[in-house]
Amino acid sequence: MRRRHQGDVVDIYQREFLALRERLQSAEQENLQRSKELNLVLDEIKRAIAEKQALRDINRTWASLSEESRLRLWNVSNSKNVLQLPSIFHHLPHLLANEGSLQPAIHREVHSYLTDTLTSLMSELSAAEKDDCVIVVLIAESDQQYAISVAENLKRL
Repeated sequence: MRRRHQGDVVDIYQREFLALRERLQSAEQENLQRSKELNLVLDEIKRAIAEKQALRDINRTWASLSEESRLRLWNVSNSKNVLQLPSIFHHLPHLLANEGSLQPAIHREVHSYLTDTLTSLMSELSAAEKDDCVIVVLIAESDQQYAISVAENLKRL
């Protein structure tokens, strides 16, 4: 009889343990779902902050322009005959979040990644893609000799 009683107690504990484990797994799943939802909300907040900062930057730039420049820009942007092309910010909106994002970085003392990057890009292209592709490199460098040497290196690629 005592043995049976011990077996019943063990069964009860096992059932309670299994129920507890199921509740824990359920709580972990719910926690994971809430975490994903919070990450989505955080991404939305970051995007909204970046957009707000971009608008602030645009307003600051607009305010710094002369009245004549503003009028010219207003007339050009409202002209129905002008083709509005997307800017780099249209294709890479994350650059709006960083004020110095479009600063040139070709001339580096240690190592320039330009040739490595272009070589990597071109090695992935098929022959037909290479025929159709145009790669434009802006060498925004005040040292003319350095700019010429970079251009010569690029021609050899």
